[in-house]
Amino acid sequence: MNTTVLTRLRTFLLLFFTTVCISVKSQTSPNNQKQASLTDVFRAQCKACIAKAANKTACYKQWYQQTDSLLETYYKSLLTTSDSTQKVNLEDERQDWLVQRNSFFKKSYSSYNKNRPDEAARIFADNIDFVNQRIRKLATAQSTDYSPERYQVSFNGAYSFDDQVTDDDQVYLLKADMKVKMADAEKGWFRLFARMNVSEEYDGMLIDTLTIRNNKATYQYYVNGGVCKIGFSFSRQGVYVKEETENKNLDCAFGQALPLFGFYRKTSSRTPTNREMLKDRL
Repeated sequence: MNTTVLTRLRTFLLLFFTTVCISVKSQTSPNNQKQASLTDVFRAQCKACIAKAANKTACYKQWYQQTDSLLETYYKSLLTTSDSTQKVNLEDERQDWLVQRNSFFKKSYSSYNKNRPDEAARIFADNIDFVNQRIRKLATAQSTDYSPERYQVSFNGAYSFDDQVTDDDQVYLLKADMKVKMADAEKGWFRLFARMNVSEEYDGMLIDTLTIRNNKATYQYYVNGGVCKIGFSFSRQGVYVKEETENKNLDCAFGQALPLFGFYRKTSSRTPTNREMLKDRL
């Protein structure tokens, strides 16, 4: 290869990598840069605290508290730019993360060994790393990430609902169980079984295949005079079941007039078996 060709190749490679670097730098959000900067500041402050021969655990505890405050700042900042639906999904994701955080912290604390030096400081350091992962996500997130068409929810699993109903001074217990088994990205097999006071006289059951779009599905059934509708709005914590019948004069009682509307908490993410989907009891 002659000198002219080598020179042209080097020039091309230099221009190519310069362009790539500029592109990557331009994609780094100001929030992400701010997060990285503050993290470095907190780390430096912790090192300075330790260098003063202060209690190492106290220094790491202060670092954790600073990190936790920064997390709250990013969360509130994202909340202020979100509409009502996006706020609901953001809070849903937050609750989902808190469950993961509590599980991680519990495991971290259970590994505590009092015979190891600076063990408490190590645990604080692990917890700081975990919280920083969440901060990095929020630093690059936008409110549109929490719009129904973009906010991802896993539908497969089991859901549970308990309620008390008072009628003529009598208190009745309502228990309902719902299972969902997805056939593809949009089609889901629904099974909802409800029972009042654990008496078969007051049973109600729904089995059907419904389409889920933007985390919502609607079940329709016909009565004299029109169409009744039951709406399902999914989140990562569970599903809201509500009546969506437009004509309020219709008699849309489910089963033996069972009041099955409310929030069904997700109890399992395991995909139900076909046998479980066909079960006619709780």
